[in-house]
Amino acid sequence: MKKILALVLCLMLALSVSAMAEAAPSSLSISISEIELNVGEAIVVNPSLTLAFGSEGESAWGELSALIGGEKVIAADFEVENGTINFTVDGANDVLKITGADEMLSAQAGMTTSELISSLSESFAQMGDSETLAASLEALPSMLDGLSVEKLGELDYKVAYTEAESGVSASLRLTIALGAEKAFDLSGKNVVEVAADAENVPETDVVTVAQEKLGVLMADESVATLITLFTAITGATASTSAA
Repeated sequence: MKKILALVLCLMLALSVSAMAEAAPSSLSISISEIELNVGEAIVVNPSLTLAFGSEGESAWGELSALIGGEKVIAADFEVENGTINFTVDGANDVLKITGADEMLSAQAGMTTSELISSLSESFAQMGDSETLAASLEALPSMLDGLSVEKLGELDYKVAYTEAESGVSASLRLTIALGAEKAFDLSGKNVVEVAADAENVPETDVVTVAQEKLGVLMADESVATLITLFTAITGATASTSAA
């Protein structure tokens, strides 16, 4: 499992080390689909994941969504600006306005919201154009033994990894789009303000809608199988550490 985590880190590294481009993008979309695991039995994961994020001047935005059959099951949306984080889920009427975000981020990540936005903008500036990014992705096999990258189209790849010792393998389809559009608008929602260090979240439909949509996602058989697998692995790891 450590090698699979290393695969994820390699993918993230490839997205961050590309050279400077003349016209840097200000947003990016990363989609992971066609996920397959083989840990003694083959598991085909039905949901796909898409992360879209971008920066706009002194603010940043992002959306993490899970899809089944191409249909969005749940999406978490956020905006970061002026020391606050606005957060909601797709379908909710409310939006949580989290104040004191600078203190929270400084304590947990060592940076303020302004520094986070600046870092994101710098990452886009360093990312390069599609050709530079493609070259970085196609160089991934040199970073990790057992890793292969097959080009399916422009910034569209099948990435596979097999651990020689255990025979554990994983594969996924990685699709990247530069210049992704912001797919949500929080301006018309009911604002519910909450401090970042608050012990209790005010009554809001963000929580109830998220629970409903997560229930739909968890009801997928492949997701239930994954949860059972990782629970077993975590339990075995904890038992080994205790011994």
